Amino acid sequence: MKGHKVGYVRVSSVDQNIGRQLEGIEVDRVFIDKASGKNTALLQIG
Repeated sequence: MKGHKVGYVRVSSVDQNIGRQLEGIEVDRVFIDKASGKNTALLQIG
């Protein structure tokens, strides 16, 4: 069975670029959160 590589990216505002965090990595699936520091709940994983 082949393993899967999973990435997780979190930025604190919708204006920040997630591309820099994804450069140079090879993953099968990426989870992305865009949330401010005032809200500590992880809203968009899934």
